[in-house]
Amino acid sequence: SVSTASLDVLKSTDSASTATAFATGVKVHNKEISTLNLKELPTITEYLKEQKIGVGLVTTDSLYSQTVAAYSSHVPNEENIEEIISDQLNSNVDLFLGSGRDLYSEYRLDFNEKGYYYFNNYKEIDLNCNKILGVFDELGDEKTVNTIPSLDVLTNIAVNFMETNFPDGYFLVIECGHIDKMSHNVNIFEMMEYLENFDKAVKDTYELLKDDESAAIIVTANHETGSLSYNGESKDNINSVDLIKYDGHTLVDVPYYIYFSDESVNNYFLPEIIDNTDIYKICKALLSD
Repeated sequence: SVSTASLDVLKSTDSASTATAFATGVKVHNKEISTLNLKELPTITEYLKEQKIGVGLVTTDSLYSQTVAAYSSHVPNEENIEEIISDQLNSNVDLFLGSGRDLYSEYRLDFNEKGYYYFNNYKEIDLNCNKILGVFDELGDEKTVNTIPSLDVLTNIAVNFMETNFPDGYFLVIECGHIDKMSHNVNIFEMMEYLENFDKAVKDTYELLKDDESAAIIVTANHETGSLSYNGESKDNINSVDLIKYDGHTLVDVPYYIYFSDESVNNYFLPEIIDNTDIYKICKALLSD
């Protein structure tokens, strides 16, 4: 399991601080994005791009949302959206896939000038492009139309893009932000639909990479939402209000799982309980000589 507290010890954690812990290995206050008290923190993304390692970021949420932002920008407050996008233009991230088409279309020419190929129809994405900005109307819990893909669809595109363009190594972050969003809405059934699609995305990634002995897959969460409690109820007996106690974040530890294609790596000891800053350390160790 992973502890999730931010520096705001008397408050529940948030996505900005936890994503920053993943991206930088440093604890920050709530709402800070890869920044601590106005000081920019170096991210694993910046380190990897210096090493010429590929980086891809995928989310069901808007591309300026906290998780993607933590890996591609530095802002003192998550609400500084224009600053986030400005940083993303100069981030050198190789692949962005997520929602927010209306806003990002205003920056299309700016991204083009930085070498990004712009797509809002997932079926048109060319895996041979050097850098991709794929931004859609929204992401659904299952595949619907070309401008509203689901996470598993984008996951397959992302893994194949990274495999095609970065055979010597890459780092890919895939987030289902709507598991959190539906929990905030106290909607257990919509949450489960997105959770099932996230599960499919994990399965597809495993199937694509299981024969590659250099691959590692980590599955975890930014935080827990709603103080969810499940005691084996069948679907007919599930009630959102009974299972999701309230609409906010908690400080409950979240699970983490690590799969190594190279079975010899499994001999290394990893503690059962880690801090969210340790996710950064594990990723950096796996991607470093």
